[in-house]
Amino acid sequence: MTNASSDKDDELRGSDAGQEDLSELEREIERTKWLKERFQILSQIVREIQTSIRTQAKKYPDVMISTYKAQKINKLLAEVQEREKRMGMADLLELIPEPQEVERDGKTVTVGMTYSDAEILLDHYTEVMSYTSFDQKLYTK
Repeated sequence: MTNASSDKDDELRGSDAGQEDLSELEREIERTKWLKERFQILSQIVREIQTSIRTQAKKYPDVMISTYKAQKINKLLAEVQEREKRMGMADLLELIPEPQEVERDGKTVTVGMTYSDAEILLDHYTEVMSYTSFDQKLYTK
């Protein structure tokens, strides 16, 4: 009876291990789905920002992007950059510099990125994101 009991214990432990493996696999599948959805949403937001910046660039090509806008846009772009590091593409991307006051010829002037400059920068992001798309292999390690 001890032998039968021991066999049953081994069988139960095996099924528990199988359940744990299945549960881990299910968690990984859910995580991958979430990451893919996040990437898709992030891609859409970047495209919408690009459209907005493009519109502003047509109306006000030489107007600088405000600090607030630069910070908000950079928050999203930084996430894209982090993701693209895994793809080896981050070196093609840069953040929008915030406006800064500098001294020129004894006067304080504000310098920063204009809408038309930002349009080019965002073109790089959308192109890189469309090229790399979502690669599940990068997120399942």
